[in-house]
Amino acid sequence: MRTLPLPTFFLLQIIANLFRQATYSPTYYQHIAAHHPASFRPAPPFPIPPRPTPTTPSRLWPL
Repeated sequence: MRTLPLPTFFLLQIIANLFRQATYSPTYYQHIAAHHPASFRPAPPFPIPPRPTPTTPSRLWPL
């Protein structure tokens, strides 16, 4: 089995790196999300409980 000549090897490496960088671009994720919207739905925001106030004191307020 013959080995690749060095210039060909380096060219293949450069092309592979270009593909590798493209997968990190935001447009790549937009492209994936356009085709797979369910897997890229944002998580629902967690409900933040209201901070204790003098009108609605909690057991630990005002520590």
